Amino acid sequence: MSLARSTDGIADLVGDYLLKHPEFLNDNPHILENLRLSHATGRNIASLIELQVQRLQESRRYQQQQIDYLHTASEADQQRVTTVQAAALDILQTNNGRLHGVLFKHLQNLFNTDHLNIYLFTDQPPSSQLPDIQVKPRDCRLQRMFTELFNRNKPLCDSLQQEYITLLFGNTAHVCSTLLLPYTDGDERMLFALGSQRMNVYRQGFELGLTRFLIDIYRIRSSQVFTDTVTTG
Repeated sequence: MSLARSTDGIADLVGDYLLKHPEFLNDNPHILENLRLSHATGRNIASLIELQVQRLQESRRYQQQQIDYLHTASEADQQRVTTVQAAALDILQTNNGRLHGVLFKHLQNLFNTDHLNIYLFTDQPPSSQLPDIQVKPRDCRLQRMFTELFNRNKPLCDSLQQEYITLLFGNTAHVCSTLLLPYTDGDERMLFALGSQRMNVYRQGFELGLTRFLIDIYRIRSSQVFTDTVTTG
C-alpha cells in the first residue's frame, strides 16, 4: 500500500513539473526518445507534437460542431418565433366563439399538444355560457389539489401523478406529458392544462416562454368573456 501511494505521489510530482516546464522534453530529447505513447485507437504516436496536434484538431472539430449546432438552433428558434407571432395574430383576429379551437390548433401544430382543458375557479356564477371553459367552485377538490401551484404562480412541467392526470383530462385520455399554467385574478383562478401523448414534450426554457405567450394572447383576446363571468349583483 505504501509503495502504491508513493508511486501515485511521484506521478503527481512529475505531472506538475511537466505542466510548469513544458519545454522540458524539448531540452531533454533523450528522455522523449524512451517514452512510449499510444493513442486510444491503438495507433502508435511518433511524437508528443503529433499527439498535441491531433488533440487540438479534435478540440477544434468539437468546438466547430458546437458552433454549427448553436447557429442551427438559433435559426430554428427564429423560425419558431416567427410562426408563434403569426399564430398570435390569428388568435387576436378570431372571434370569441372560436378562440379555444384556434388556440388548440396552434398548440397542436407548434407544441404537440393533444389535450387542452381550461378551468375557471370562482364562487360567482358566470353570467354567460362558457362552452370551452370548465367553471368550478373555488373550494372544489381539483382547485384544492393545486393550491400550492397557485401560491407559487409558476408553470409545472411533467410532475403529475396519474390521479391528477385523470382529474384534469379524464379516464380515457392518453397523456404522457403535461404542462400546467396557473393564473390568479382577484378572487378568480384559472388553470390551463396541456397534455401530450409524447414523452418529455414540455420543458422549462425557450419553448415554454413561447407557449405562455400564446396563452397570454388568448387571455387578452377573451378578456371580455372572462369579465362577464362575474355578475355585478
